[in-house]
Amino acid sequence: MFQALICVGQTQITGTVKNAKGAGIQGVSISIADSYDGTTTDAEGNYSFRTSVKGEAIVIFSFIGYQPQTQT
Repeated sequence: MFQALICVGQTQITGTVKNAKGAGIQGVSISIADSYDGTTTDAEGNYSFRTSVKGEAIVIFSFIGYQPQTQT
């Protein structure tokens, strides 16, 4: 299960991916739909990256053993 806090500024996307117990998940892939922008989470489940996508974007979270999740 993915739980994420997403703060979308002009070009910076940051957040944390946590499991159902509230622990951060390392190695989750985060990307913006229809772009090459993205990153993976660190040991605490945190991520931060810049994107060239303007306006509303679809953020995709994927991890082995879980169904991909999207967030707008």
